[in-house]
Amino acid sequence: MLLVTVFATAISLAFASDDNINNLFQEVKRVDNSIAITFLDRGVRYSIKLNEKDLGINRYKQTLSLKPGDTLTLIHKHGSYTVTPIFGKDSAGLNIKSHFYWGKEKTDKNYFIEAK
Repeated sequence: MLLVTVFATAISLAFASDDNINNLFQEVKRVDNSIAITFLDRGVRYSIKLNEKDLGINRYKQTLSLKPGDTLTLIHKHGSYTVTPIFGKDSAGLNIKSHFYWGKEKTDKNYFIEAK
């Protein structure tokens, strides 16, 4: 039982770690008044929703454009990411809220990825 608990905690922490956030997208790039995000070419795939519209499962290297006011939700078996674009005068990026759970364990964190 202890081994199962340790394993579950390790998985939960791995999904919600800073390293995973930095590897969530292959590219995050500001293009005029939008942010283009490109998914990785391998690894975890997500059920995705853009502004509550179901877009199915993401494709590897798929690119989406996020405009002001958009909300992208990435859903995984053990949780989700809620992604919203943030636009400033000289910079832009993605505000990311992670929500992960494993049994009774729940982890909620906030992150920011700057657009290049």
